[in-house]
Amino acid sequence: MLMALSTCCEIDQADMASIAGATDGILLDCAVTSHMFSGYHLFSSYQPLTNNEYITVGGRNCVPVAGIGSVTLTMILPNGTSKLTLTNTLHIPNLGTDLISLGVLHCKDALI
Repeated sequence: MLMALSTCCEIDQADMASIAGATDGILLDCAVTSHMFSGYHLFSSYQPLTNNEYITVGGRNCVPVAGIGSVTLTMILPNGTSKLTLTNTLHIPNLGTDLISLGVLHCKDALI
């Protein structure tokens, strides 16, 4: 299930969709600057990072980024299914909740 989380942008409409094979929810977040997923198995393309890259979460906590790639999700909609591919997605194994960046989607002119 997708859930909207917003502190800096207005959401006019939130359509619910289920994601095939997802056991946990995914947050749609206006504050994060990249899509971030913890499960390696979700990546349809993947490049490991070996130069000790980190992101900062919660203001001060540095979390290691293991790789970058594309995540393809199968959305279960009322009238069928649709595939959604998120590019330049960070793989962060220690992430507590998968995040989709509303800001990145907006910059790519996606309807959200």
